[in-house]
Amino acid sequence: MPVILVLGGWAAAGYVVAAGRGLIPLTGVSAIFALLLAGAWAFRREIRRLERLAFEDELTGVRNYRYLREELDRQVVRARREGTPLSLLMLDLRDFKGYNDRHGHLAGNRALAEVARLIGVAVRPGDTVARFGGDEFAVILPGRAEAVAWRLGERLARKLADCLDGLQVDVGAAGHDGRRAEELLHAADVAMYSHKRGE
Repeated sequence: MPVILVLGGWAAAGYVVAAGRGLIPLTGVSAIFALLLAGAWAFRREIRRLERLAFEDELTGVRNYRYLREELDRQVVRARREGTPLSLLMLDLRDFKGYNDRHGHLAGNRALAEVARLIGVAVRPGDTVARFGGDEFAVILPGRAEAVAWRLGERLARKLADCLDGLQVDVGAAGHDGRRAEELLHAADVAMYSHKRGE
């Protein structure tokens, strides 16, 4: 069966490679179809690249705040419809400015990337890890009760402190419990700041 020869996303001069017959020129409708097919393939690849730029945090490689908000909306609707648990976990690196002052900003950037990696390793494939902003991360946990989210957060805080020169992590979690996405986000954020104050 002929295979379209594609270079840089476009059909190379309207030729196909046929097994045992070398290059065979395409003409007429076949050539147009081959070029359209190759162009569509290149366009699809570019769309995927732009989606990654729009929804991925460049420094850490996890999802960004924009994606977090959209995914949290989707998961809240799903949890409400299916009657399943949903929790949101927040993690904040305590005194990260001091960490940067002691080790330098490049080391700080590496630490943020490592935090994102360690969180990603600790959660399930269906969970969503996102950089909430600065030195804060959020994890959407479909199917998980709030108590489970707290335990996961505390385990992650210990692991991060062990791996990152004693860097302390504050944790907050909130369960869906009929809340809208914005309310869930606020509740997890408030819980995290309560944890920070030792309440």
